[in-house]
Amino acid sequence: MALRVVWLLESRAELMQLLWLILRVLVKWQRSRKQEIKEETEPGVEAVADASSVKGAASKKQKQEKQQRSRKDKPTQHTFSHPLLAASLKGHSGNVTCFDFSSNGKYLASCADDRTVRIWSTKDFLDREHKCLRANVELDHALLVRFSPDSRFVASCGFTPDVKVWEVCFGKGGEFREVARAFDLKGHSAGVHSFAFSNDSHRMVTVSKDGTWKLWNTDVEYKKQQDPYLLKTVPCTSSDGSRIALSPDGRVVAISSGCNVAMYDATSGKLEEELQGVHSEEITDLRFDINGRFLVSSGDKAIRVFHNAPGYRAAIRDMNDMLKKAQNEAMKQRLQQQIKEAQSALDLALAAPAN
Repeated sequence: MALRVVWLLESRAELMQLLWLILRVLVKWQRSRKQEIKEETEPGVEAVADASSVKGAASKKQKQEKQQRSRKDKPTQHTFSHPLLAASLKGHSGNVTCFDFSSNGKYLASCADDRTVRIWSTKDFLDREHKCLRANVELDHALLVRFSPDSRFVASCGFTPDVKVWEVCFGKGGEFREVARAFDLKGHSAGVHSFAFSNDSHRMVTVSKDGTWKLWNTDVEYKKQQDPYLLKTVPCTSSDGSRIALSPDGRVVAISSGCNVAMYDATSGKLEEELQGVHSEEITDLRFDINGRFLVSSGDKAIRVFHNAPGYRAAIRDMNDMLKKAQNEAMKQRLQQQIKEAQSALDLALAAPAN
């Protein structure tokens, strides 16, 4: 019995030693495992640092490339030379959007997105220096500038719903002295696409994004602050990208929209003619000739010339009205002859084959 107790005690001691040994092995293994995990994670941190470094270098390189592109894209002053180049008119600080010559050929008007209209003398074209008169455009820049046929006025329009008109003032010797504000055409509710003068500048027409065209009486005493009179407002079939023209005698209004042209009687506002698909691309300009016989349009690669049939009809109508009121025989005979000539011209235009 005593031997068995001793054996049990010895066995328990051996068991405790075994457990202690296992525990030491476990602790050692755990420490070893932690070290391995640490060694495995440390290269990962370094890899992240390396990736961050690479990313930073790439970002720096992209920034440098962007700066280089910015320097390359920065606009430089355009230089041009050619044996035939007579002059370069420099004065605008923005891009020039339009220009026009006066009817007498003495002046050139230009407008730009610097919100100015400038008047240049064509006799100075061959001089070393080119002086100009400047007029400021309020609120926004002009897209279109035009001289009146008598060269008394220059006008511009753009994104605002009005047309600004200036008087070109001359000195006693005939030299131009200044550009003074004459009047504004106000009444549209959206930007004005285009405008035109009659031959004597007593009438003007405007066409706007608001879908209407307007006829104005501009024969006013603007120096006494008298404003132009609005004579008529007529809805357009379409006013997108429109151009407008007024016949020299003020009887016919022509309006382009896209590739089409509409012709109206200026007095009644009645639509007289519709010309569809005149050009394959949007019409870029629309004008009557100086005598009012033809309407001319430009677009694509062609210039189209049309007989002004509505103009002949309006002239015949007006002369018939005058004939009824004529009091002497000489006046009646003259009007009858003019009516006959106008009717013959109209018949010839309507009978002419299309080219």
